[in-house]
Amino acid sequence: MLEEIHLLSSNITSKQITTIGNRDYITGLFEGKKVVASFSRWGKVAATQTATTMITKFGAEKIIFTGVAGAAAPELEIGDVVISKTLLQHDMDASAHSGI
Repeated sequence: MLEEIHLLSSNITSKQITTIGNRDYITGLFEGKKVVASFSRWGKVAATQTATTMITKFGAEKIIFTGVAGAAAPELEIGDVVISKTLLQHDMDASAHSGI
């Protein structure tokens, strides 16, 4: 989310901004480590495109995503942090279909 990127990027030093595919990639140092940050936009396709660019163009070896997943628990509120132990792809049908 933009709010997360603004907060994070305010702590990046030696900051440079590179625009690729309508996304700004902010590179620099965060607590002495080289980092790249970007707002991927919404959805898993946008997140995949952004992660791919981070890996291929900026050499990212580890990626942390925020705000691109959800949890189905009524006690959770917007802004709560959820760390999963498993992943479920709920909208993909990889079964074989005949007659297509």
